Amino acid sequence: MRASGRFRTLTRRAQSDAWVGDASAESNSFNWPFRGQRVLEALFATLATGVAVANTTVVHFSNHTHADENTYTYFQLTAQDKVLFAGCSAGARGAMMSADYVQPMLPPGSPPVLAFFDSPLWVDIQPASAEIVSLENQTQTIYGLINASARIPPSCSAAYPGDEEWRCLYGQYRLPFVTTPYLLSASQFDKCAVRGGRPCPARCLQSAATHLPPLRAPDSSSATTKAGRRRTSGRT
Repeated sequence: MRASGRFRTLTRRAQSDAWVGDASAESNSFNWPFRGQRVLEALFATLATGVAVANTTVVHFSNHTHADENTYTYFQLTAQDKVLFAGCSAGARGAMMSADYVQPMLPPGSPPVLAFFDSPLWVDIQPASAEIVSLENQTQTIYGLINASARIPPSCSAAYPGDEEWRCLYGQYRLPFVTTPYLLSASQFDKCAVRGGRPCPARCLQSAATHLPPLRAPDSSSATTKAGRRRTSGRT
């Protein structure tokens, strides 16, 4: 998608391995292939070769939306283009673990890659409910399935050798080893992280609430009317 001189490419999370796996369908992986590494490499190879992108003009009617895709724009990634490699949530985890490997995929002489990670920072805390499989256990399991060795830097492997290498797929432990310049967004109160990243029953949410500090009443001097400009969030 091109907008204001920028070209945005979106990659779907089809492989469920945060684009870091490279494993064929085997019995020990439930006969699922994990080829996220190859998907990412193919994406940049395709962009370097050149793609024709539909110019979509969206027209809204009372009961439907019509998209006109009769014209196309040709885009080819060149050494003059700057790449911002970004992701959100699971995509941010994939971007965090792949950012240092993107530069070799670009045309020679390309500017250094920059990255933006929106909510990749899983931290080492136990779920609010004992009924939920922890993010740590989930990461250990996926580490044994997807063959992510080519996306784990030697520095991280040295810090967490052997049975601890799974930590190199975990935000809290992996982020210090990312060398690509990046901007990080991480919420202080992340419901997904508190509940462990799995569907959470009502009693789990009640348990999670006991772990959070109470809301602070907003300062009346900084609050405005509904027609006003701004009011405090009430969070500390």
